[in-house]
Amino acid sequence: MNTCLKTLVLSTVSLAALGIASASAVTCESLASVSLPNATITAAQSMPAGSFTPPGSTTPLTNLPAFCRVAVTSTPTSDSVINLEVWLPTDGSFNGKYEQLGCGGFCGSISYNDLAEAIRRGYAAAATNDGNPDPNGSATFALGSRSTRFFIKGPAAKTRSILLASIASASSS
Repeated sequence: MNTCLKTLVLSTVSLAALGIASASAVTCESLASVSLPNATITAAQSMPAGSFTPPGSTTPLTNLPAFCRVAVTSTPTSDSVINLEVWLPTDGSFNGKYEQLGCGGFCGSISYNDLAEAIRRGYAAAATNDGNPDPNGSATFALGSRSTRFFIKGPAAKTRSILLASIASASSS
């Protein structure tokens, strides 16, 4: 998942930082064709300004800028399913910065409220459920799982790499 998130985020943020995301040759929807190791892009949608109702919710998030929404399902091990989303403002408010969102503990859900707040402030942002299918954050998903090693060791180091690369990309443009 870390490689796929890094590839997707850096590609999306780099295109936007260069002003290419609004060009007719590259669209949000075209990100659906990006090939990622051990992952599938399940949605790549241009979302209009206004409101968005997250999957599984009936409460819309409001006062959003237009944005590109990319959803990914990653399977770095045979017994893991990690869901993540990357949102990028497309209305000209993008500040060239990336925010990796966390949810603490064993998570279990994507924080759509935090994604919304990040794009309202002009950030490209990403959030994941950390591979935990339980929205209440139970740790039982990790018992006896090969993905436990990934969960414990992978995200911190890879998130640091993603942040450093994103900041470098934004400062060089």
